[in-house]
Amino acid sequence: MTYDNNILCSWEITAALSTNRTLILTFLHFDTEYFYDELLIGETVSGLSRYNSKLARFSGSKLPEPFYISYKRPIWIEFSTDDTIVGTGFILEYAFTNKTMSTPKPVLLIDANIEYSDDGNALIRIRIVHFETEQYYDKLTFIVGHNVDNAAMVLTELSGKLDELPRHIFVPSDSLYMIFTTDRTINATGFMLEYEIITKEMNCSSDDITKSQGHIQSVNYPQSLRTNLDCTWNLFLPSSYIAIEIEFHDLHLANGKDYLIVHSGDSLTPYTGEMKALKILFYSFNITLNLITRHSTDDYRGFNLSYRGILINEENIHEQTSTAELIVKHQQLSCGKRYSSSINGTILTSGYPIYDYPVNIDCTWIVDVFDGQNVLLRFDDFDIDSEEDIVQIGLLNDVTKYQLFSIIGSTVLPSAETKEIDGASLPLHLNSSTRSLRQKQHSLTGYYNLTKTQQWIIQPSSEESIEILFNSISTTSDRTVCFLIESMDSYPISVCNYQTFPMVIYQIRSFTLSIKPSFVYTLVNYDIHIQKFEKKTIIQYIVESEVELTVPDYPHVHCEWHVNIENSSVIIINIKNIEDLDTTFLVKATTNSCGQFLKPNDFMYIYYENNDLISKNCHWFIQGSTDSTFIVNVYSNDTSQNPQLYTTAGIKLILNQNIVIPYSDFYIKYISNLTIYEQFIIILYHYERSW
Repeated sequence: MTYDNNILCSWEITAALSTNRTLILTFLHFDTEYFYDELLIGETVSGLSRYNSKLARFSGSKLPEPFYISYKRPIWIEFSTDDTIVGTGFILEYAFTNKTMSTPKPVLLIDANIEYSDDGNALIRIRIVHFETEQYYDKLTFIVGHNVDNAAMVLTELSGKLDELPRHIFVPSDSLYMIFTTDRTINATGFMLEYEIITKEMNCSSDDITKSQGHIQSVNYPQSLRTNLDCTWNLFLPSSYIAIEIEFHDLHLANGKDYLIVHSGDSLTPYTGEMKALKILFYSFNITLNLITRHSTDDYRGFNLSYRGILINEENIHEQTSTAELIVKHQQLSCGKRYSSSINGTILTSGYPIYDYPVNIDCTWIVDVFDGQNVLLRFDDFDIDSEEDIVQIGLLNDVTKYQLFSIIGSTVLPSAETKEIDGASLPLHLNSSTRSLRQKQHSLTGYYNLTKTQQWIIQPSSEESIEILFNSISTTSDRTVCFLIESMDSYPISVCNYQTFPMVIYQIRSFTLSIKPSFVYTLVNYDIHIQKFEKKTIIQYIVESEVELTVPDYPHVHCEWHVNIENSSVIIINIKNIEDLDTTFLVKATTNSCGQFLKPNDFMYIYYENNDLISKNCHWFIQGSTDSTFIVNVYSNDTSQNPQLYTTAGIKLILNQNIVIPYSDFYIKYISNLTIYEQFIIILYHYERSW
């Protein structure tokens, strides 16, 4: 018989307190899924979670040895399982004795230290020749540095057979501590390791290179590229050269670990990974190449490139460099990440340590831990903008502690500033608060723990339009988050996580892009790309008396219509669909004769002017269908005088006011004023009533 999945069972052992009383726990049977189904034993301590007050943890199918507890307070026992594999469970007996007894500790077989004094510049590489220990119970622990009691310094733990383990272990430090511990039962053949201390090599650098063209390649190319290199080549050409063209014939580096960095003026461009046949132009007569390697295996060739200087009077530079594509490949590093099921790890900002993190970022790193487990954060390096950038640390699932403390400034935190956080999910949040996006392209991506409204200002020039590409917006299943796009002359646009993606929105003027949490905090993950384009201008000259104007489907467009109609005093523009701007109808107004009949259509007008000051009363007949209704509005250049206009029912028409006429047939009567010149337009919109 087996136990069930997803169970949590608790027991408590209490007894009268007495001096030197020991509780003996004896296991008669033990069979659980290793690591995932576990039995915890601990003391009931006021103010501490069970995880922090535990005394022992048991898991697997191996029968534990008797466990002895010096009884001072109630003892709790807790058994929990996951939703996969099950076992037969356990049988545990307990008894009290007045004898003082203690549980045997694991046997310490090896306590070794590898250290090389090189001011922290050396690396250690270990090759596993043979490894066989009892799985889970006999283990070799690698600790960086000397602080063996600091769990954050544990590099890795090995247990089991070689086929299931990495062949190499790379230690990014010049100090390593190793501890091998076993239990008192099954043994194995053990292990054999070889280690190598790799000192930093800098003699691969060269003096200033002044030749106008040449070749540069990494040490030992195309054979194995050595690790822990820091090589520099300075190209310093005469000032008569305005640019240096570099052509990569081969680049083969460890992606994300080895970098060839090109310094040109204030700009810095890192290259990593593998690429060929790449030609790049740098507008400077002085550039520096810096190769930094930190790979663990010697499986990389390095690089091979050629360069040449471009003179000031040299013509057709772009044509000469067009034989290869002029591109720059940046290593795209993630902004934010979620760390799960790991006892330790390393969190780096984008580009560290090769180049600075970019501006306008808002990154969140989330560390998932078991309930009650402690998280130790150790800052090995800390350098941010002291005026505008901030790091915040808090608890993701506790709204009262989502921001426990903030770090502002450029300083390496001392050990006294190490923070211990007790919680289930720990967000580490870096905010670079410069929010005005003026670049041609910008990406907003990553995990964020949103605790307040975030806002970006996007400002195109008068010759630019903007494309906003929403690839994805996601949050927790019970939340809704929306981005809001707002500009001065249009309605706000909302883009929310429940909509279909990808989605593209175009803007032609400055706007703000903002997002705010739907609760005190909101975990959100989004991928948004903003790109500015040169605006396309379309100019059309209008000379006809009537024309239909349509907006082209091209998204980045600025349209102008220049109207020049002779002998016309009034031009009427009727926009049929102002939201989508699909059709605009332009008409040259001509005078309507008195007594004219008008039959219904979507757009009608009556244009009249009394320019001879002769008494001339007029009326016009409007003939609709059975279900017709009309909206009438009167416009005039002279708003101080209201023309005497009446309908069949005696309704007076007022300037710039919509009047509804719910009749199918009616007339509009005009009573002339002999003392003034009058000119007006009556616009009539016709529609059918629905009953």
